[in-house]
Amino acid sequence: MKKKARRWNLIMGTVVFIALFMAGIWWLKGPSHEVLKVGSYTITQDHLALYENDCRAEVTSYFYNKYQLDPNENGFWETKIQGEVPGEVLKQKAMERLYRDTVERLKASRYGISEKNH
Repeated sequence: MKKKARRWNLIMGTVVFIALFMAGIWWLKGPSHEVLKVGSYTITQDHLALYENDCRAEVTSYFYNKYQLDPNENGFWETKIQGEVPGEVLKQKAMERLYRDTVERLKASRYGISEKNH
């Protein structure tokens, strides 16, 4: 009897653990919020974050070369210098590139051109 109870407790413990683990993943993932719509295509915060990562080196280099602002300093992304804030410049540059690339992809798909055709 004790062996059955132990096995049952082990099985139920495992099921509860897996359920909690999956609920945690679902909760952490959450939906990506809409940033912009181009036609019927929705650009999400996740898309923008990818483009921000791509533009990060360019923006840090720009601020270092123009203002000698060290990107390793605390508060770099929030520092306002001569009317420019690195974090805002980064977001604007990423948004412009993301918009341009999205429009290009939508136009290409309208004409039946896809990345597979290359």
